[in-house]
Amino acid sequence: MAEQSSLRRDIVSAYLASGAKIGSWVVVSAMVYRLGWHAQFGLLALIRGTLGILNYVSVGIVSALVRMIAETHSQPQEVTAATTGRVLSYYAPAKQSRVAVLYSNAITWTALFATIATFFLIGYAFFFEEFHRVPVSLSGWSVAYTVLFLGLGLLIRLISDAPGAVLQTTGRIAYDNRLLIEAELLWVVATWGLFESKVWNQQIMVHAAMGFLIASLFLIIRRLIGASLAAGIPRIRLDETITRPLLRMGA
Repeated sequence: MAEQSSLRRDIVSAYLASGAKIGSWVVVSAMVYRLGWHAQFGLLALIRGTLGILNYVSVGIVSALVRMIAETHSQPQEVTAATTGRVLSYYAPAKQSRVAVLYSNAITWTALFATIATFFLIGYAFFFEEFHRVPVSLSGWSVAYTVLFLGLGLLIRLISDAPGAVLQTTGRIAYDNRLLIEAELLWVVATWGLFESKVWNQQIMVHAAMGFLIASLFLIIRRLIGASLAAGIPRIRLDETITRPLLRMGA
């Protein structure tokens, strides 16, 4: 049975998700500072702050998706003789189809923008030391790995916001917030586990970045699975009638 959201639970879960996001960064940065000292902590903070510009890659498409899905649900559903049989009361095939089309277009565009941004990310990773002064002890592949893993993690999370929007507009806000909390907890656990396992002999900041990438992959997989129950499996679609309002509202 689909999880039904209540207003109180949605609000509480939103606060918990925000707290988990702040708390995970506090814990991970504390680990990096304690195990890698101030140089790695400062470099990780610099990279994370600089890569924050990637949040603009989606150009507001997810916000537009939320609005358009909400408008779809607010439209009255026509009831015909063919749909008045023994079916679930909330079954609305026309609305389901509309949401699926909106979802497919939105995730296609975000994935396209994220792919383009990946090329710039790779260039920034390999030329990072040309833009910033890096301590000699940290120069080399460690910095490039940190930039790549953190950047890819951010881009994957941006793509996951599309299925997240579907979850939030189909009565599962609390469920989506729970996935966000789980992803933040996984980041902390993965960072510590990678460092302690000694599987890859790298700096702690690299393990933190890789842990973030793992957590982001977990989040997008869980969101895609959850959204597929409400809107089906997304397809590659760039419908002009959908694209224009998506980009216009997003901008």
